Amino acid sequence: MKLMKRIIFIATLVCILGLSLHAAVFQFTLDMDGTQAFGTSTGTGGDLHQNDPADFPMISYDTGLHELRIPIGWGSANGFNDLEGTMSVSSPPILHGPALAGANASGLYTLQPFTIQNVHAGSLDLTLTLHDDPNGPYTLSQQESDLQAGLWYVTVATGDFGSPEIRGQLAPVPEPKEYAMAAGIALLGFGIYRRYKLSIRY
Repeated sequence: MKLMKRIIFIATLVCILGLSLHAAVFQFTLDMDGTQAFGTSTGTGGDLHQNDPADFPMISYDTGLHELRIPIGWGSANGFNDLEGTMSVSSPPILHGPALAGANASGLYTLQPFTIQNVHAGSLDLTLTLHDDPNGPYTLSQQESDLQAGLWYVTVATGDFGSPEIRGQLAPVPEPKEYAMAAGIALLGFGIYRRYKLSIRY
């Protein structure tokens, strides 16, 4: 009977740990400017969390749901420098990859709808569900690997620039959230195990 209880307990703990490690949430930062777009624009943009952490979460990717939450902005309306060019609804921001900073890659996902707050500023807060082959043979698992390696970037274009006016890499934050979750569950499991050991001792 004691052996059966022990087996059930260990199996339950393994299942909980397995589920927690399977679904991870990775976080990212984003800083966009003209130099990364190989131009001279003084406009800047980035993740909205850095200027307004109370209202916006960090950019994040949930590997269980395959969802990328991307709250970003550009221009003075969002705490950055205004773009020099004029925004247009026909030129939405685009997510590209895979490429290192300084190299170019095809567009993967169009980031719309987005809001034009004035002709030199805008923002968006989207949740994208990633899928296989957004632009050619590019599997979901490879996309996730490249995203977590910092090989995706965002561009914002205006009519006054032949290429995107500003650009920035999605930079992974070193510690994904699942490490803390796994550590918490492991501590909980250890506490339950100690209590179980004490109960069978007395």
